[in-house]
Amino acid sequence: MAAGQGLAHGIEQGLDSELCIAVRELSKTFSQRLDEVRARLDALDRYVVALIAERRRLVAAAFAAKGDAPKVDPEREAAMIAARRGWANEEGLDADRAEALFRDILSMSRPATVIP
Repeated sequence: MAAGQGLAHGIEQGLDSELCIAVRELSKTFSQRLDEVRARLDALDRYVVALIAERRRLVAAAFAAKGDAPKVDPEREAAMIAARRGWANEEGLDADRAEALFRDILSMSRPATVIP
Protein backbone atom coordinates (compact mmCIF):
# COMPACT_ATOMS: atom_id res chain seq x y z
CA MET A 1 0.00 0.00 0.00
CA ALA A 2 1.41 3.42 -0.90
CA ALA A 3 2.08 5.87 1.93
CA GLY A 4 -0.71 8.26 0.89
CA GLN A 5 -3.32 5.52 0.65
CA GLY A 6 -3.16 4.68 4.34
CA LEU A 7 -3.79 8.30 5.31
CA ALA A 8 -6.62 8.68 2.76
CA HIS A 9 -8.21 5.46 3.97
CA GLY A 10 -7.98 6.64 7.58
CA ILE A 11 -9.60 9.96 6.69
CA GLU A 12 -12.38 8.15 4.81
CA GLN A 13 -12.98 5.89 7.80
CA GLY A 14 -13.12 8.93 10.08
CA LEU A 15 -15.55 10.69 7.75
CA ASP A 16 -17.68 7.57 7.54
CA SER A 17 -17.82 7.43 11.33
CA GLU A 18 -18.69 11.12 11.57
CA LEU A 19 -21.31 10.69 8.87
CA CYS A 20 -22.83 7.74 10.69
CA ILE A 21 -22.95 9.75 13.91
CA ALA A 22 -24.53 12.70 12.10
CA VAL A 23 -27.11 10.46 10.46
CA ARG A 24 -27.93 8.83 13.81
CA GLU A 25 -28.34 12.27 15.40
CA LEU A 26 -30.56 13.48 12.56
CA SER A 27 -32.58 10.30 12.80
CA LYS A 28 -32.92 10.77 16.56
CA THR A 29 -33.91 14.40 16.09
CA PHE A 30 -36.42 13.45 13.39
CA SER A 31 -37.86 10.72 15.61
CA GLN A 32 -38.17 13.12 18.55
CA ARG A 33 -39.78 15.75 16.32
CA LEU A 34 -42.18 13.16 14.90
CA ASP A 35 -43.12 12.12 18.45
CA GLU A 36 -43.77 15.77 19.33
CA VAL A 37 -45.94 16.31 16.26
CA ARG A 38 -47.89 13.11 16.95
CA ALA A 39 -48.43 14.16 20.57
CA ARG A 40 -49.79 17.52 19.40
CA LEU A 41 -52.09 15.77 16.90
CA ASP A 42 -53.37 13.46 19.64
CA ALA A 43 -54.04 16.45 21.91
CA LEU A 44 -55.82 18.26 19.10
CA ASP A 45 -57.97 15.21 18.34
CA ARG A 46 -58.85 14.89 22.03
CA TYR A 47 -59.89 18.55 22.01
CA VAL A 48 -62.05 18.00 18.90
CA VAL A 49 -63.83 15.11 20.67
CA ALA A 50 -64.39 17.30 23.74
CA LEU A 51 -65.81 20.06 21.52
CA ILE A 52 -68.22 17.62 19.88
CA ALA A 53 -69.37 16.47 23.32
CA GLU A 54 -69.90 20.11 24.37
CA ARG A 55 -71.81 20.73 21.15
CA ARG A 56 -74.08 17.80 21.98
CA ARG A 57 -74.79 19.27 25.42
CA LEU A 58 -75.66 22.62 23.85
CA VAL A 59 -77.96 20.99 21.29
CA ALA A 60 -79.73 19.12 24.11
CA ALA A 61 -80.25 22.47 25.87
CA ALA A 62 -81.58 24.02 22.65
CA PHE A 63 -83.95 21.08 22.15
CA ALA A 64 -85.19 21.44 25.73
CA ALA A 65 -85.75 25.18 25.19
CA LYS A 66 -87.85 24.44 22.10
CA GLY A 67 -90.42 22.62 24.21
CA ASP A 68 -93.03 21.10 21.92
CA ALA A 69 -91.70 22.85 18.79
CA PRO A 70 -90.00 20.74 16.12
CA LYS A 71 -86.48 19.86 17.24
CA VAL A 72 -84.83 19.70 13.83
CA ASP A 73 -84.97 22.78 11.58
CA PRO A 74 -83.96 21.80 8.01
CA GLU A 75 -83.65 25.44 6.89
CA ARG A 76 -81.33 26.26 9.79
CA GLU A 77 -79.25 23.17 9.10
CA ALA A 78 -78.97 24.07 5.40
CA ALA A 79 -77.77 27.57 6.35
CA MET A 80 -75.29 26.08 8.83
CA ILE A 81 -73.91 23.70 6.21
CA ALA A 82 -73.55 26.55 3.70
CA ALA A 83 -71.65 28.61 6.29
CA ARG A 84 -69.33 25.72 7.15
CA ARG A 85 -68.65 25.11 3.45
CA GLY A 86 -67.63 28.77 3.22
CA TRP A 87 -65.36 28.44 6.24
CA ALA A 88 -63.74 25.40 4.66
CA ASN A 89 -63.13 27.30 1.43
CA GLU A 90 -61.57 30.18 3.39
CA GLU A 91 -59.14 27.71 4.98
CA GLY A 92 -58.31 26.03 1.68
CA LEU A 93 -60.15 22.83 2.58
CA ASP A 94 -62.41 20.70 0.41
CA ALA A 95 -65.94 22.06 0.96
CA ASP A 96 -67.60 18.74 0.09
CA ARG A 97 -65.58 16.89 2.71
CA ALA A 98 -66.23 19.64 5.25
CA GLU A 99 -69.94 19.33 4.54
CA ALA A 100 -69.80 15.56 5.09
CA LEU A 101 -67.91 16.10 8.34
CA PHE A 102 -70.42 18.65 9.61
CA ARG A 103 -73.36 16.47 8.65
CA ASP A 104 -71.77 13.76 10.81
CA ILE A 105 -71.23 16.28 13.61
CA LEU A 106 -74.89 17.38 13.35
CA SER A 107 -75.94 13.75 13.57
CA MET A 108 -73.67 13.11 16.57
CA SER A 109 -74.97 16.25 18.28
CA ARG A 110 -78.59 15.12 18.36
CA PRO A 111 -79.78 13.25 21.42
CA ALA A 112 -80.49 9.59 20.67
CA THR A 113 -84.23 10.14 21.15
CA VAL A 114 -84.42 12.60 18.25
CA ILE A 115 -84.80 11.15 14.77
CA PRO A 116 -83.68 13.55 12.01
